[in-house]
Amino acid sequence: MNLNSLFQALVPKNEKCFGWFEKGTKNVVLASECLNQLIGGDGSKRMILFERMKNLELKGDEITDAIKNEVSTVFVLPFDREEVYQLAILIDDVVDDIHGISKRVDLYKIHQFPAVFSDMSSIIHLTAIELLELVQDFKKLRYNEAAREHIKTIQEYERQMDHLQESAIANLFETGSDPIEIIKIQEVFTIMAKAQKHAGEAASLIEAVLVKFN
Repeated sequence: MNLNSLFQALVPKNEKCFGWFEKGTKNVVLASECLNQLIGGDGSKRMILFERMKNLELKGDEITDAIKNEVSTVFVLPFDREEVYQLAILIDDVVDDIHGISKRVDLYKIHQFPAVFSDMSSIIHLTAIELLELVQDFKKLRYNEAAREHIKTIQEYERQMDHLQESAIANLFETGSDPIEIIKIQEVFTIMAKAQKHAGEAASLIEAVLVKFN
């Protein structure tokens, strides 16, 4: 342990933010489950899923506000104040992106989903599970093998998502005939990739914090 880590370990800290991070990532998992149900299910349950997604987005905002309050009022945090704030924002961004996908499906009246939608939403869900497990172990502030594996897996999912997005957009322009529909579907592809990107950035930020403590 270096001198900075030793000093950090000796200073009493308020670690409530770890609990809020876990609540935030659990909310990401619930939102990703909802997205899978929306993409893979029938249209009869869509209104229920749209409403559920909206509630999850609001819950995410509440969690982020609680962390912001922690950042502004607590004198000593377990790690850098700006990093606590950034991680809270990134976790909430994933939920916001997933909610954005749901909103566009509703607004654009997308009834038939390309098969790749299911693949992309599944990757988002699997990533959410990995991120939750990473966050649950985060409070130990140990860059251990488990943390490395979670981060590596999330990075691999991001590569898979990039490949799917590129292939899906190419196929869309090759086979699509209605320019308006192409634009609608392409926008959903883009937001799915954005959700994955934000989850990857959250994992990278956690990795950066862990490296500093080890």
